[in-house]
Amino acid sequence: MKKDTEITLKLYGIIILGILVSTAFIYFYIKYPPTHIVPDPQYNPGIYSPYPGIELERQMYLESKLLSYRRTA
Repeated sequence: MKKDTEITLKLYGIIILGILVSTAFIYFYIKYPPTHIVPDPQYNPGIYSPYPGIELERQMYLESKLLSYRRTA
């Protein structure tokens, strides 16, 4: 009998603790609502390639093609 009472009291404690935690989350969600950040249309961050070597190789390739074109012209 004592074991059943102990389990029941622990269960009630867990339930009450869960209700308190969820109530606290709801309270803070209402008191401090999440902010909605409006993007600035003027701010345009640059797009950087994850592989900068490829762009550099392409630029060098185009410059070599231009140089060879100038030599033949």
